Amino acid sequence: MPDRRMGARRVERRQILAAIGSTTIAGLAGCLGGDGGDATDGPTPTDGGPADTDDSMAGTDRGTTDAGDGDAEATESGGSSGDFACADLAGDYTAVDTAGRPLVSRWERPSVLGESTYESDRTEVVVTAVADDGDTELTLVVTQELRGSRSPEGLGSEAEEFATVQFGGETVAVGRNAMLESDSSLRTFTDLPYEVEGETRYFRTGFVLNVGVGVMESVADDCGEDLAAAMRHVLESLEPNPDSTVVSEQ
Repeated sequence: MPDRRMGARRVERRQILAAIGSTTIAGLAGCLGGDGGDATDGPTPTDGGPADTDDSMAGTDRGTTDAGDGDAEATESGGSSGDFACADLAGDYTAVDTAGRPLVSRWERPSVLGESTYESDRTEVVVTAVADDGDTELTLVVTQELRGSRSPEGLGSEAEEFATVQFGGETVAVGRNAMLESDSSLRTFTDLPYEVEGETRYFRTGFVLNVGVGVMESVADDCGEDLAAAMRHVLESLEPNPDSTVVSEQ
């Protein structure tokens, strides 16, 4: 007999993207200003689905949506629901191939997540990796503006510094807006320097790690420690993308 609660319990990927996907950057750091632009990238978004899937993970282990044996229990480092636990995000990591895309960086994602998908509009590109056990969704969303600014936007008055990373020969501050966080969600943002036609431009980039459970359930324990550990690894793995197509988007 179908579970009548399923419609209420499941947090669908489209709902997560609606909340933290295409508006992630603005939501993380407030109004960004900027001069806008008419840039578009190669992949064409489709209605209600990802524009492209990364299936070229050469030299790395592919992620998988099978993170357990179906009998998960709460762990010391975080809660669990279904087969997934928060600690799964802070386990192994897999390189994300961003070559040939208008992304100025490349990074490593938690290996528990599935292959990355890419969506874009005229202002930003969104990269999403999801693991779904039928009850719990683990999600990493990375968003980047397609047009860089001549100076960094900064963290703003409502954000606090989460970390600093080395990127493109600069020490880059990473901010977090605690007002937008919860025990199951961590959001950070930064300005990544990248040389475009001999001039350094700064690309506002946002990162969201989210543990989504049904509205009638909750994660057993606070996921904050595991989310922070996974986020720090993602940020520390950042490096410039030598094969970015962002130059053609300016």
